[in-house]
Amino acid sequence: MHAAASEPVFVGIGGTGVIPDMEFYEQILESDQKQLDAIVCSLKERGVNAESDLPEGPIVDSLITEIEDNGIELVVVGSHGHGAVFNIIAGSVTLALLHRAKVPVLVVPTKRPK
Repeated sequence: MHAAASEPVFVGIGGTGVIPDMEFYEQILESDQKQLDAIVCSLKERGVNAESDLPEGPIVDSLITEIEDNGIELVVVGSHGHGAVFNIIAGSVTLALLHRAKVPVLVVPTKRPK
């Protein structure tokens, strides 16, 4: 599962306010879905029963809703390791899931330590 932020990229300000670039946003969603499909295919080749889900909306809220609505018993997330400063400014999806999910959350580092 990958949650897509519901806010499209904005390209400017017009007479009615900000102008979203919906075409670019749709391209991002299509690319995200292709990546999820490739992961599912790879897992199925290894004998894992898998399916993809790409909810749109506020990321953490969308993930929590999907976890609860689908009876998910374990969440495995990758930690990008952006660092403390990035997390203070942008927040951390992983940290929010650790605090809000009512099921175990396994955090797997996506980068190997040097």
